[in-house]
Amino acid sequence: MKNFTSGLSFHAIAMGISLVLLLIAELVDSTFWDYPFFFFTPSEIPTFWKFFIWGGLLASLTWYLKGGRTPKVDRKAFITKAVNGLALAVLEEFGYRWLFIGLTMIVMQSFNMFIHYIALWLGLLMIVAAIGVLIFAGIGYAGGFKNQASVQRFFAKYNPVYIMLACLVGLLVGILLVAMGLVYMIVFDAIWDYVIIPICNFFSAWQFDDMFNGWFNGIEAPPEARRWRNRQRKEFWKTASGHRFFIYSMVLSNLTYRDGHKYQGLIGWINSWYVGLVLLSAMVHYGFFTALVIHILYELEFIAVGWVFRRFQLARPIKTPSTTAIPM
Repeated sequence: MKNFTSGLSFHAIAMGISLVLLLIAELVDSTFWDYPFFFFTPSEIPTFWKFFIWGGLLASLTWYLKGGRTPKVDRKAFITKAVNGLALAVLEEFGYRWLFIGLTMIVMQSFNMFIHYIALWLGLLMIVAAIGVLIFAGIGYAGGFKNQASVQRFFAKYNPVYIMLACLVGLLVGILLVAMGLVYMIVFDAIWDYVIIPICNFFSAWQFDDMFNGWFNGIEAPPEARRWRNRQRKEFWKTASGHRFFIYSMVLSNLTYRDGHKYQGLIGWINSWYVGLVLLSAMVHYGFFTALVIHILYELEFIAVGWVFRRFQLARPIKTPSTTAIPM
């Protein structure tokens, strides 16, 4: 049973937490979570033939390099592992292509609001406090509290000049915090729009350009979009601004999907990033259930290729000391 539930418990718990948080977010703001991708376009599945060819080649290479030839396929263990793989693929789709995107949006927007408002109000509070103490210290330095013994004792202990210098530093910090609160969202969007998204686009050879630019769910780019200069593309990007946080969250969700496959080694880790992009693209253009079926078929490829390699002893033989030793 341990092999059967391998990796499933974590995804189930994480999905449960995400679902609860999304329901709470919907109760607070019914417009927060818009997910119009629960549809199925089976006619588009054959258009992913290149993806399936890649999956078959990668599966063959993986099973071949894995090496080792077993005299008999353990049918029970193989079926258990296959069922576990398919169940995990289904959970990954409901997680990384739905619930975890929503969870990432909640975390990201909560963090942004925290930084924006905390910086803004804390900065204002520091400015008001610094100005107040600065006035108080200035009056004390000018000798305005000569008849108040308690104040005189305070200034005898704390030099008014040092107090004013500390207030000036506090005033400067407060101004910086207010400025950060005011421009944080502008900087946040700029980093994503002009650094992170272009990097993602570059390393995927612009194959997912329409997805990264928010050209889905009713927003379509003209055919000449790929020939536009950057300024024109930025202007058109404004029409898809409603998709921004969703796109940012898709990228972050796909990063966690990629990192969840570190156990597959460097090639598997890199491959998972691109597999995730393909499935996200299928989701936003052809529906969640289309992406789900594609993922299941991709997983079935690895299972089928693994069975063939085990059944017909196609994996490379692993050399042992007895076969590589030099005869004396």
